[in-house]
Amino acid sequence: MKLNILLLAAVVTGALAAPTADQSAPEPNVLELQERGTCWNRSSCSFSWAGKCEDYCNPWKFDNMQKTDCGWGRKRCCCKKQKSL
Repeated sequence: MKLNILLLAAVVTGALAAPTADQSAPEPNVLELQERGTCWNRSSCSFSWAGKCEDYCNPWKFDNMQKTDCGWGRKRCCCKKQKSL
């Protein structure tokens, strides 16, 4: 009986001492949502877009690379709306 009370006390103490989860949204996710909203002429997801996005976005300007809706390690090119002069 005493052992059960000790185990119960240890479990309750451990549960109360555990840190709570942070419910605020991290800053990078907010920035990712803003970039996703401004992305235009998106490429397909690939491992090999690094260094080739400027060519893909021609005559538009290259904006950024996103991993939105792509699998692990893959990214896509995102171009700007305005054409370069």
